[in-house]
Amino acid sequence: MTELTPTSSLLRRRLKRRSIKTKILRALLVLSLLPLVLFAAVVSRSSVVYVRDHVRSTLIRHARADLVRMARDQADISSIKLSEVAMATRMVAFFAQTLLSNPSAFGRARSYSAGEKPDNRDSAPSYTLAPGVLMTAAEPVLALSGNLAKVFALIKKDAPNAEGIYYGTQSGVYVEYPSHTVMSDYFAFALKPEFAQYLNEGGEIPEQMRRAFRENDVVLSRYAVVSTIDPDNQWLIRDSEHNWIFSVRRSETGLGVYWEYDPRDDPWYRDAVGRDGVAWTKYSNWSGARFLFELKPGSEGQITDKVSPSLARAFADRQITLTENSRVSIGNAGNWQLQDKDGNHYEIRNQNGKLRVYDVDVLTASRAVLDSQGHLAGVVGLDFNMHSFGRQFLHTPDDERRINAFVLNERGELIDKETDDMFVPKAGGVIPTKMAAGEAGITYDAGSATYVAYAPIRSMFSPDGKSFWSVGVSMPEAGMTLLANELTQRIRFTVGLAGASIFAGMIILVVFAAIRIWMGITEPIEALGAGVKRIGSGDLDHRLSVSTGDEIEELANAFNKMAVDLQTYIKNLKQTTAENERLGSELRVARDIQMSFLKKIFPPFPNRSDFSLYATVVPAREVGGDLYDFDLMDETRLVFYVGDVADKGVPASLVMAETITLMRLASQQKGITPAEILRQVNLALSTGNENGMFVTLFIGILDLKTGELSFSNAGHNPPLILGANGNSRFVTLPDGLVLGVMPEAEYRDDTVCLEPGDMIVTYTDGVTEAMNPDRKLYSEAHLRETVATLAGRGVRDTVAEIVASVRAHAAGAAQSDDITVLAVSRGGRILPGMQSELSQAVAS
Repeated sequence: MTELTPTSSLLRRRLKRRSIKTKILRALLVLSLLPLVLFAAVVSRSSVVYVRDHVRSTLIRHARADLVRMARDQADISSIKLSEVAMATRMVAFFAQTLLSNPSAFGRARSYSAGEKPDNRDSAPSYTLAPGVLMTAAEPVLALSGNLAKVFALIKKDAPNAEGIYYGTQSGVYVEYPSHTVMSDYFAFALKPEFAQYLNEGGEIPEQMRRAFRENDVVLSRYAVVSTIDPDNQWLIRDSEHNWIFSVRRSETGLGVYWEYDPRDDPWYRDAVGRDGVAWTKYSNWSGARFLFELKPGSEGQITDKVSPSLARAFADRQITLTENSRVSIGNAGNWQLQDKDGNHYEIRNQNGKLRVYDVDVLTASRAVLDSQGHLAGVVGLDFNMHSFGRQFLHTPDDERRINAFVLNERGELIDKETDDMFVPKAGGVIPTKMAAGEAGITYDAGSATYVAYAPIRSMFSPDGKSFWSVGVSMPEAGMTLLANELTQRIRFTVGLAGASIFAGMIILVVFAAIRIWMGITEPIEALGAGVKRIGSGDLDHRLSVSTGDEIEELANAFNKMAVDLQTYIKNLKQTTAENERLGSELRVARDIQMSFLKKIFPPFPNRSDFSLYATVVPAREVGGDLYDFDLMDETRLVFYVGDVADKGVPASLVMAETITLMRLASQQKGITPAEILRQVNLALSTGNENGMFVTLFIGILDLKTGELSFSNAGHNPPLILGANGNSRFVTLPDGLVLGVMPEAEYRDDTVCLEPGDMIVTYTDGVTEAMNPDRKLYSEAHLRETVATLAGRGVRDTVAEIVASVRAHAAGAAQSDDITVLAVSRGGRILPGMQSELSQAVAS
């Protein structure tokens, strides 16, 4: 019986199989309808509007995400940079506090008065006394504070952008580094004796007195007041707007006017008082101005008591926006003081006939210093010029989109911005309020048609911890839609050109219609084959151009999409590789900086035969947290220590650097013990340790004559002593809490005697906790077995063999922690393995 194919199946086959006639018929229909379709596309602008709006919304969405990411990156960079400045400020405050708590440990060091000129500005700081402070009362403070020169020089070297480092005391003494001549207690001019009657009245400065000051090139502001110190003999004049202080004293010839300075009146001092941490202050420092540019000759006539259009244009050429008709103050000696629209202050000075413009705003990091009873003793501060601040922290792409960054403090006030003509939201508005609250995101400002992305600088916050400094990145809406506008213009041009060319194109299409229909049967298949070969050979820029309306065109489109996806993947891969290489380079630089803190020249004391020492560190990452150091405290005592920061990477390297610096400073004190060194360093690390990072550390002081080793411990691994007879034993350590956790932690000393030829081996837990692929620990027992086989070997060989043994145990497993080993051998008799090291030391 013959089976009949269902009618529906035959119908589907006929519809799927297309003959040449069918294709020709459809082609002719398309050619007939094409003018109508093109006309509808030309006259209908809805399609163009839709494409434009779609492209615009897509670009804005991606740009918003990029802007937020950029703000977070800028905030992270600023947080790291400003944390370094805060750390330097804490170090200066710690050293000043150490001076106050233990003055007997330091000798007298000379400070120069502001009127003196030392042979070397870096040799000593200069000092200034506030009005009413007698030299007899200030001498004890000056004799002690002169010791700050060394730590000032160290901080200045590590922070080259710091304009100045200084210490102001609650008693009215001001010490500044480098040595700087300021107008303090300097004779300014003389007044007639009869002016005493105006001064005795106190309060507001009378007009007769203002006129006398103006005649001597000093223009007092309307806020200047006078107070009587000694009636008919001595008075003080304070000008809060200019931060000026004058003392007026009676002499045989009349009344002498002198410049004075009191650090306790400055914002940097007041902001730090009562604050447990570093305070950041932006204020005008007229004596620490920084030169910006010079006005053209003949500009004197442009300067009046208000900003003229020509003066505004001169500043605009330097990207500084002045508000026309805003106030200009006449300062000392015919100088002029003014501010731009963002509140930044400038001074125009007439110097040798030239008008030079100076920036007078500074950013100061300051911290209070307490005495041994916990009372305020003074404040230390580090100055940074605002132009220097912007160059370090604000970096955005320089393109036509006009993306720029700015920084606001915890009160929403502008600290600095990348360019003068950029948009910055006004304090008190919605955006500054969100930024001060520590929010991260993006907000559109309708008034300026600008998008502002923002992210907090988490290391910079108000005393109550509720408000933060924040980085904002602004971008005009026109910058976001720049590409969309260009695409819209191109679409409009293309549609217009198509409408004008349609008639000529139709004639050509009709003539060649038959030829193209015939070629359309075979050419797409040949083009598809050739194009697939080109794409397969690596030419990803090639695109298949097949328009058959069937499966061949779908296949060609699929190959085109594959090529585009491959190009996008390769581009992203290159960008990711470049970013990883940049991060790797930065980590290598960080490793070099960290390694520079460790001594690497061995033997360190080649002329000494009574002991030998060698140490090494193998970081688990580019930068690590292990540390070691050693030094001769005097001719007979050697101090050495090994420590481990409880973290890895860049944060651990910063704590490691701070720990070494503190240990070196503490160990320089005469007669200090290991336990006292740990106590002082623990106190410094615990102060302001908001991240909870801590350090384990073993320290020993070896008497090279007697062999007595005094040691103390802060939660570290016990060292090994390898005797000259080959016996080895672990040292029993006194209890001691890790450094940086509890400021009141106490530490105890213990002693052990090293006989001639004995060696002590110290290490970090990267040795005993190294694991092999089976996750088996190296262990202290394995370490003791290894050390026991090294009897008679020198310190260099001993350290090398221990590291080699650890690596052999790891058997290729990834290193999970830093490996640090330091060995010290007491001289006396030369063992066979030590003879080669002694020979190398003598030869070097």
